[in-house]
Amino acid sequence: MRDIVFKEFLYQLVDYYPKGGGAHRRFSQRYGIIGRSWRSGKSHGTGNAFGNVQSDEALVERWGMTLSETHGVLQNKHSCLSVVLRAGGTESGILYLDSSKENAFGEDAVAQTFARSLETQCSVVALAEAVERAMTPLRAAGPNLDLKDAGK
Repeated sequence: MRDIVFKEFLYQLVDYYPKGGGAHRRFSQRYGIIGRSWRSGKSHGTGNAFGNVQSDEALVERWGMTLSETHGVLQNKHSCLSVVLRAGGTESGILYLDSSKENAFGEDAVAQTFARSLETQCSVVALAEAVERAMTPLRAAGPNLDLKDAGK
C-alpha cells in the first residue's frame, strides 16, 4: 500500500505466507514489479521474472532495485503477480504473489492476463475495500513526507 509517512514509497503491511517475515518494510515506488504496477495503475504478471538476467547489476538496471535489494533475488523468485487493489476506483494497494517455480502462474502472457483478471474477483475486491477502510484515516493523519523536499 502507499506509505503514509513517505511519499513515493510503498509499505508492506503483512508478512509473507507461509514462511513469514517481511512485514513493515518500505519499497520505493520504482522497485520491481510492485513499483511498475503502482506507477502504471495496472496489474502485472510474469512466468519468469528474471529471464535472462544474469547479474545483480542487471536487476538494478532493469527492475529499479538498489544493489542491497538485489541480494539473493536471482536465486528465489521466478514467477510473480502484482495485482492492483482498487476500492471505488481508487488504488488502495498491491497484492503480491510469487513462486520459485518458473511459470507457476503460466508463461508471461498468461500470467499477465491472470493478474489482471484477479482485480475483479470478489475476494480481491473485498480485500481492497478493507485496506481502503483501514488506511483512509491513517492517510489523512500521516505526514506524507516528500524526501525530495527534505534538503530544501
